[in-house]
Amino acid sequence: MNPSLIWRRGYQLGEYQIKPQIVLTARHANSGYHDYIYGVGESDVTAERVAYEGKTGYGGWSFGYSTIARWQDKLLGFFVNYVNTEQSVFDDSPLYKQSENLFIGVALAHIF
Repeated sequence: MNPSLIWRRGYQLGEYQIKPQIVLTARHANSGYHDYIYGVGESDVTAERVAYEGKTGYGGWSFGYSTIARWQDKLLGFFVNYVNTEQSVFDDSPLYKQSENLFIGVALAHIF
């Protein structure tokens, strides 16, 4: 479950259709999901990696911005997303290494 606040807008700028979006999300998942990502089964335990079973609960928050520009038969998209997992239920997993991540991406498409 990821409840989100989303702001979207769409406008025309000459021949370009521009669609920016801002999203603020609280992240929450069940124990099965957190165990799949952060769990360490008995067969994977080593001297440096203890067993860990995922728990249901808070998984952090994220803030993202994206924009899509479309003109004629072309589309250009850009996004940036910041994810913070401080004080999450899985921060004691031996697979958990950092609490902040930044994702950036660009896409170009031709629409048939």
